[in-house]
Amino acid sequence: MYWIPLAWVPSDQYHHAVAGGRWTSKRPRVVLALEGASAWEPTDRPTRYRTVVLTSCHCKERGGKGHSITEAARLRSHPLAPGLPNHRALCLPWMHTSPGNFRTDHSTADSNTAALSDLSERIKDRARAEGFELVGIVRANALRSEGGRLREWLERGFEGEMKWLSRDPEMRSDPRGFFPGARSVVVVALNYYTPSNHSDDPLTGKISRYAWGDDYHDVVGSKLRALLSWIKDQVPEVNGKVCVDIQPLMDKAWAVRAGLGWIGKHTNLITMEYGSWVFLGELLLDLELAYDSDPIEDHCGSCTLCIDACPTQAITEPYVVDGNKCISYATIELRAPEIP
Repeated sequence: MYWIPLAWVPSDQYHHAVAGGRWTSKRPRVVLALEGASAWEPTDRPTRYRTVVLTSCHCKERGGKGHSITEAARLRSHPLAPGLPNHRALCLPWMHTSPGNFRTDHSTADSNTAALSDLSERIKDRARAEGFELVGIVRANALRSEGGRLREWLERGFEGEMKWLSRDPEMRSDPRGFFPGARSVVVVALNYYTPSNHSDDPLTGKISRYAWGDDYHDVVGSKLRALLSWIKDQVPEVNGKVCVDIQPLMDKAWAVRAGLGWIGKHTNLITMEYGSWVFLGELLLDLELAYDSDPIEDHCGSCTLCIDACPTQAITEPYVVDGNKCISYATIELRAPEIP
């Protein structure tokens, strides 16, 4: 068995190579690229990356049984190379086929890894072009340790009247619970700091900077939807889900895993570049990508400034906040007629 990645290539880039096969249309079609391979048919253009492309049309191999992937065509250039006009690289789902008349070399795995890395970097570049300052990509696995800490926090009753937090904590710690096809999580951060100062008028209330502009759900959500649309242009079969705060997702935990920052003793994400002045969002994809694996270490050290500054002593211990004592909880989430 040889592992080969799916790819999209315009049909007009093909050169027909197998007797008996015919293109049914000129529209782009899904193909399977056996990278680093040589066809049994002689070639007059030997290259380092001589490539055979197998289409998904249904036909029979000569003298063999019926297969859904048998018709071959040869490209003048590598199917995942940036120079191929209008190409779209889809690296997953991975499929396999019998070797048949093809032979492979050891460059296949390296080519697959390079293709994953290239697509991932292009997604990051596009996320930055949409306006996100920070972006990372991680595998959509269960957050087991983080989920355990969430359950312990809930058992202590620190969620107050935010009972929605205790609904199905298992789903909250595993994105595949509400998006079963999830394979990758693209995590983004948008800086919302503005240098404008609060009013010194004692009769004027202070409103948090995050609420000075448009609703961040709309701002971050629209950028993520634009990113998803761009990814679909590159990989038509991909499915994705935009998540901005209201989905059952542990935003800060994913940001840490993606290397955007670390969790401070006040339980907020701290980034090296923007502190905690960031909105977070995620894009779940049913697409395998290259993943970031370098989390940022905790830089809090022995500092207790946030604990000392909290006016209601809501930070009961490092990395633990009692929501019942928190001013943000009282002014945003609490539905009681009076602030306790």
